[in-house]
Amino acid sequence: SASGAGVVVIGMNGEKVKFDGSSVTNQNLLTGRNTLNFSAYLQGLSGQAIVPGDFTAVSNFLLEYK
Repeated sequence: SASGAGVVVIGMNGEKVKFDGSSVTNQNLLTGRNTLNFSAYLQGLSGQAIVPGDFTAVSNFLLEYK
């Protein structure tokens, strides 16, 4: 029932993650196990009134590494 806001995902370097195929700053990986931390927040959409209510959000993305 909520509207007027979107979810912004932030990468480990504090930059917004773009889901348009462009990359963010590279993160060096260590040999063995690595943990990649992301965070997210809601942001109002330009020119739209924010309507409070329940919402869900799903984002699929491809993580490439060398």
